[in-house]
Amino acid sequence: MRVSRVFVVLLVLAGLCQAAVPAHAEIDFVKNFLDRYRPAKVNLPTQVAPAPQDLAALMRNGQLPLTMGDLINLILQNNLDISVNRLSPLSTEYLIDTLYRP
Repeated sequence: MRVSRVFVVLLVLAGLCQAAVPAHAEIDFVKNFLDRYRPAKVNLPTQVAPAPQDLAALMRNGQLPLTMGDLINLILQNNLDISVNRLSPLSTEYLIDTLYRP
């Protein structure tokens, strides 16, 4: 009989303690917990190559005189593999940050 009274008193005290915690504290805890798993803002790396050149800007008298440097710059600026490979270190960094986040 005495054990059941102690148990009831403990239940009542636990209910009072839980009612004393404001509801927004639980929401803040859940929001802060879930913020760790939301993706961070991504700033894409800038292009290493100089400002892109238009083919129209290189045209002279209906011909396209290209130097070897112009040709290499145009190839590098228009190559999608190079653009995608610039993102690889950045995506690896984000993956490591996500997996090893406390």
